[in-house]
Amino acid sequence: MTKAVKALAAINEYKRLEGEKAGGVRALFEEDEDIFLMFALHRTPTDTRTKPYQIPLVHTLYGQDGQEVCLITKDPVKPFKSYVEDNPIPGLTKVIGFTQLKRNYNQYKLKRELLASYDLFVADDRILPLLPPVLGKGFFQRKKQPYPVVLKGKNWAPQIIRARDSTYFFLTTGPSTSVRVARSSFPVAHTVENVMGSVDHIVDKIPRKWNNIQAIYLKTSKSAALPIYTSLPQQTKIATASESAYADAKKSKKRGPARVKSTIDADENEQTAIAAPSAKKRKTTAKPAGKKKENKGFGQEKARWQEKVY
Repeated sequence: MTKAVKALAAINEYKRLEGEKAGGVRALFEEDEDIFLMFALHRTPTDTRTKPYQIPLVHTLYGQDGQEVCLITKDPVKPFKSYVEDNPIPGLTKVIGFTQLKRNYNQYKLKRELLASYDLFVADDRILPLLPPVLGKGFFQRKKQPYPVVLKGKNWAPQIIRARDSTYFFLTTGPSTSVRVARSSFPVAHTVENVMGSVDHIVDKIPRKWNNIQAIYLKTSKSAALPIYTSLPQQTKIATASESAYADAKKSKKRGPARVKSTIDADENEQTAIAAPSAKKRKTTAKPAGKKKENKGFGQEKARWQEKVY
């Protein structure tokens, strides 16, 4: 993992230098890219899940280095704003109600500005199905769609903190899936800890778990996929006739050694007979059994002999 993360950092640095040579201008701020874990599967899942799985991370992707979180709540929004004012949550800078969202961001330009203003969007799970037509497809294309949180009870700040410190895994019916686990600005040790701490949680959500994992790759949105895990080819063991005979005899009610030996000998004889070249047999047609025909000449001679005698 450490080698893969260092190689990925070297690829990003090389691309940055190539971009500076081509443009002739050094970038003022380095672009912070997301790092993904990509899972290639043996069998594609048959069931889809619209609600994402919440995967905890050792080092959060949000709430650090000035990243901001936006919370979308149901109406009325005033009790939620009052709660956040009394219980500040690091990283949460915006609380907006559903009606306010529809009224103030009803144009494409305004939606694009909202999308660019915040790094993470979380929403009350009670209004989550109503958000896609209101927000538009831009949020889903940029993988910044709101993630559900449960805002019930008097103390729901831990729900926001847990959502902020997690990543999200969508189970689809495709042959591969990817999960955001780190950023290119993270130290190598932090990226390694995030990957090693989240991979088991992700695999547990995939049908058939590790038996369904063909390979795991580490990549950014612009880099090549670096393999960090590859499963061995699935081999099918062909049992010999004697092994299968022994297994069948062992499963049967009569477990005596004589029965097992006789079964094995019979199978070996059968194998020998099959392996030996078989001679071509002539086709023979059996005549139907019936009454024997009498020799008419013999009957006449017998009658004449009886006349002579008597």
